[in-house]
Amino acid sequence: MAIDPRRILIVDNDAGARHQFRMHVNRRVKQPVEILESNSLSTGLTLANSKKPECVIVDLDGTKGLDFLDQLQHLDEPPPSIILLTDDDENVATEALERGATESLIKNDSALTELLELVNDSLEVEPPPIKPTVRFRAKDDINFSGYETDSFYDELFVDKGIPRQEARTLIEMIESLPTGELLQRQSTIEQMLLQMGITFNVYSEGEGTERIWPFDIIPRIIAAREWLQIENGLKQRIQALNMFIHDVYHGCEIIKDGVVPAELIARADSFRQVCRGIEPPRGIWCHITGTDLVRGMDGEIYVLEDNLRCPSGVSYVLKNRELMRRSFPQLFNASSV
Repeated sequence: MAIDPRRILIVDNDAGARHQFRMHVNRRVKQPVEILESNSLSTGLTLANSKKPECVIVDLDGTKGLDFLDQLQHLDEPPPSIILLTDDDENVATEALERGATESLIKNDSALTELLELVNDSLEVEPPPIKPTVRFRAKDDINFSGYETDSFYDELFVDKGIPRQEARTLIEMIESLPTGELLQRQSTIEQMLLQMGITFNVYSEGEGTERIWPFDIIPRIIAAREWLQIENGLKQRIQALNMFIHDVYHGCEIIKDGVVPAELIARADSFRQVCRGIEPPRGIWCHITGTDLVRGMDGEIYVLEDNLRCPSGVSYVLKNRELMRRSFPQLFNASSV
C-alpha cells in the first residue's frame, strides 16, 4: 500500500540553503516527503495554513520570525516548528521556544545533520496510545478542587485551583478523564514495564526481589525558559567535572590552591595513578553523566549528586519518555514536546 508523503515546509530567503536542504532530505529522511518552499514569512504562513505540513523549518529573521511563530500557533493544528538562528543568541532562542517553536538550531557546520535528525523525529508516525483515548470531555470525578498547595513549592499550581501556565493543558486533560481512567493508564503502563523487563532488584536479607521501575503517571511539566537554564547549567557542570578530572591527573592546581585536600584525592577508591599524564581524545574524561536534580522549597533546581562512572538509569529515562508519550499523545502534541 502506498504511503502518502509527509509535507515539510522550509521558509528561508536563501535559495541555495533551500536547495541544499532539499537534496539531503531526499537522500536521508526515512519517510516519503513533499518539500514545500517559501522565500518569505508571509508566503510561508499561507502555505502552512493551506497545505498543513507536518514540520516547518524557518530561518528566524529577528522579530519578524518571532511574529511568524505567533501566527503559526493560531492555526487549527500548529505543526512542529524548527527555527534556525544565525547567532548563538540565548535570549532569542528562549523567546522562540516560548512562542511555540519545537527546537532551535544555530546555523553552523553541524546544523544540517542535527536538522535532519529533528525532521526525522517530527515525521515519525505517532505510536498508538496504550489504549484508545478520547478527546477532552466534560469534567468527571477526577479534579483538583480540594488540592492544597500550602507549605511547599508546587510545580503544577501557583495557588489553590490556579494551575501554572505551562501545566494548564495537563490539568484540564486530567480533569476531563472518565472515572478510573487515570488509574487504568497507570496499571497498564506498569504491566508493560514488567513485560519488557524494565525492572531492578532489591536485596534484603540476602534475597533479591524484582520490582518494576517506579513510574509516575502524572508528567512533570517544565517550561521552555526554565529547561533552557537547566540545560545550560548541566552543560557547564559536566565541563567543569571534566576539567576537574583533567587537573587531578595533570597540574593538580585545585590541590595547590587548597580547594581540595590532597589526601581526599589520594584515598579515593576511583583514583588511578596510571592515568597521570594521559590525554584522552578531545579532553573528554567523562562521556556521560547522570545528574540527580531536586526542586527546593524556593522553587529553584539544585544538584543532589553526579554519577559519572556508570549512570545505569539513563535507559530507564528514555523508556519512561516513550511510555509517557504513548499514554498521553494529545498532551505531547499540544505542548510541542
